[in-house]
Amino acid sequence: MKKKLQSKQIYVTIILLVIFIVGIGVFAFIKYMQANYYSIDISETPTESIQNQPEDTAEINEDFKPPSDEEKIKQSGYSYVYSKSQNKWREYRPKAILAPDDILVSKGDEGKCFMLYFSSYQHKYLNKKLLGGCGRTFIKNNKMYTFDYSILKMDEIVAKGSNFQVEKKSIVEIQKLYPNAEIIKVSDFKNGYLKITKTKSAQTYLLLSDTDYSGYNYGVGGCGFELKMDNDFVTFTINTDKAKVVHAFFGDCDECSDENPCLTMEFDTIIKE
Repeated sequence: MKKKLQSKQIYVTIILLVIFIVGIGVFAFIKYMQANYYSIDISETPTESIQNQPEDTAEINEDFKPPSDEEKIKQSGYSYVYSKSQNKWREYRPKAILAPDDILVSKGDEGKCFMLYFSSYQHKYLNKKLLGGCGRTFIKNNKMYTFDYSILKMDEIVAKGSNFQVEKKSIVEIQKLYPNAEIIKVSDFKNGYLKITKTKSAQTYLLLSDTDYSGYNYGVGGCGFELKMDNDFVTFTINTDKAKVVHAFFGDCDECSDENPCLTMEFDTIIKE
């Protein structure tokens, strides 16, 4: 009986030893193949692995997953979102959740004056162009506006279903948007000059055109001081007793000439007691 038990123990020991030796051999074989024929780096993402492969193998790699439309949205330079259900505009936030009826809007390159937009509904690219809307684009009271410094006029981008159109704003309408600003009209100037007397230590102004006046690459700037624009970069405030402001080429007083005529505003202060 004891001899049979010893024989079984020897038999089991031999089997375990064989399994151990075979295991070492298999492990050594795998290491040899990895070192000489291919390598796998589990730290790489699928995209990184594809980039490190030859072009002919990258095209047939089944692990490759092209970016989804949602990922394309995040990578795109969208600036604004229009909600059809709420009829409101807001600034685009990459991590914000989009509603099915949201429309993403991207401002065109400077000078091209158009917008490309994309509907988040079923991730459908509308790829439409909006003519007009030049100048600085901004949102005020949940509405989209553009202000063109070259012609001193303001437009509103109005949504009509899934389409947009440009509506010019009158001086009366703009005044309602900036009730604390004093409107200066281009028609008030005489030979490009206007003297303005303010009755407050600090007064906000808004220069608007009611004519066909235009100046390419013109802007508002201070002479001898840095004029800071406020209220959506549309208005400016004079808080000194005297000041000289121009609407000139790049807002530079030194650029005023016969070839580049500018509008000059001289401010004086008389405070009534």
